[in-house]
Amino acid sequence: MSGISKAKSSIVTIMALASVSRILSAIKDILIASKLGSGVATDIYVVAFTAATFLIGIIGEGITITLIPLLQEVEMKEGNKEKMRFFNNIIHVVLLLVLILALAGWIVAPLLIKLFAKGFGGEEFELAVRMLRIGLPIILFIGLRSIFAGFLQSGHGFKSGAKSFVYNNLVYIFFLVFFIDRFGLEGLMVASIAAVFVQVIIVYRTTRRLGYKYEFILDFKDEYLKKALILIAPIIIGISINQVNVTVDNSIASGLMTGSISVLTYANNIIGIIMGIFITSISTVMFPMLSEEYIKDNKGCYREIIDQSIEFILLIIIPAMAILLIFAEPLIRIIFQRGAFDTQATIMTSQALRYYSIGLIGMAMGLVFTRAYYSIHDTKTPMYYGAIGVIINIALDLILVRRLGYKGIAFATSISAILTAILLGIGLKRKMGSLYTNMHLDELVKISISTTVMVASMVLTYGFMEDMMVNRLYSLIGMVFSIGIGLGLYLGVNYILGVRQIKQGIFNIRQSEDCNQQSP
Repeated sequence: MSGISKAKSSIVTIMALASVSRILSAIKDILIASKLGSGVATDIYVVAFTAATFLIGIIGEGITITLIPLLQEVEMKEGNKEKMRFFNNIIHVVLLLVLILALAGWIVAPLLIKLFAKGFGGEEFELAVRMLRIGLPIILFIGLRSIFAGFLQSGHGFKSGAKSFVYNNLVYIFFLVFFIDRFGLEGLMVASIAAVFVQVIIVYRTTRRLGYKYEFILDFKDEYLKKALILIAPIIIGISINQVNVTVDNSIASGLMTGSISVLTYANNIIGIIMGIFITSISTVMFPMLSEEYIKDNKGCYREIIDQSIEFILLIIIPAMAILLIFAEPLIRIIFQRGAFDTQATIMTSQALRYYSIGLIGMAMGLVFTRAYYSIHDTKTPMYYGAIGVIINIALDLILVRRLGYKGIAFATSISAILTAILLGIGLKRKMGSLYTNMHLDELVKISISTTVMVASMVLTYGFMEDMMVNRLYSLIGMVFSIGIGLGLYLGVNYILGVRQIKQGIFNIRQSEDCNQQSP
């Protein structure tokens, strides 16, 4: 099987697993919403979990991104034995780091809660601090998961990492169904730790099958470790800058009406479904492919991968934005409205979802552009533009929250994501040359026409059936039927108009003449 065929197979596999994982994640959110609602209890869990995982989430993602090209380089230059030595050294360095973070987190837990939720006080503050301290062991397992994920992806092994998130959600669901009433919030935090531990077991078993052997090595003088530290620093700073948006949003939301943090989280999770299934799947497979083509100096293939990634995003994200804008309220009502999650929570969450969906295309493009920068060993530019995006987000938060409340927080996030993606795209074009050609504009026009047809058909169909939607089941049937009609017309019109991704097959990276000429 060729490299491109493997890439296409990997994308399909990741999308399938991501779809299952996101469905399970939605079930998890439904259960949390049903058991805890959108009030103080959920806010406390969200804040404590975010505070516990904030730093290690940033460092873990940086580790994965940094390890992929470094492990490839070590294996190519030094051989597999040296690759294993370097990998074991990284494991012990990271374990030492997370132990220090855990100790520091325990000591400064009250300060962290004040930082992440300035509006908390009294009993809710004390409970949030206790929840944070219970959850601190999770950073050990997130660190290990990130290390093994980097090892697997450096060898184009994507299935195990994607599958691990399926099991992660299953652990949550098992606890929420059978034990949440007995063990409450503290039990939910322990279940969060167990869910990540299961992920570590899955990815570790796969690395063992690929030949990994454990050996105790702790060498701070290793040259590749020094190189890893140099490469990872701007990545961590860049990711940290992006995470500041979440921190600022939650902190401001904690001072608004009760449940604001929860409804923003639920709405953002819906956005995460789209991002996780499609965009993250593409960027995960795209990153090592781009790294290889850049090392080989295959500029034609490099640009082709970028081009088709952009087309794929346009094809998916534009109709997704339209669907979320039209069906935000019935979607939230069907998914979440039960138990403690009442009509008011549905209205609030759907309003937040609409404002978040406006920035979906910026979020998607920003992720792909950032990975493209990392593939050419430029980790500083995304950091600079990310800082600008955070400044814009904070300024807009302070302005828009006065007029729109919690909705202003979602709107500010969308605007800053779009502006940041524009900056990243302009900068990448300057570095790589002929990107974003007239072909992209043509594709955008065609997709926009198809989306217009899709929107009109969905609105008419749903409006015609609305009187028959007397309960949740009929509402679900009506919404699914309307979306199905709309998507069918969307694909049909795109095919008639000759949209390349539809005519050739999703993410069908062609061995174009330009690519072949650049390849060795």
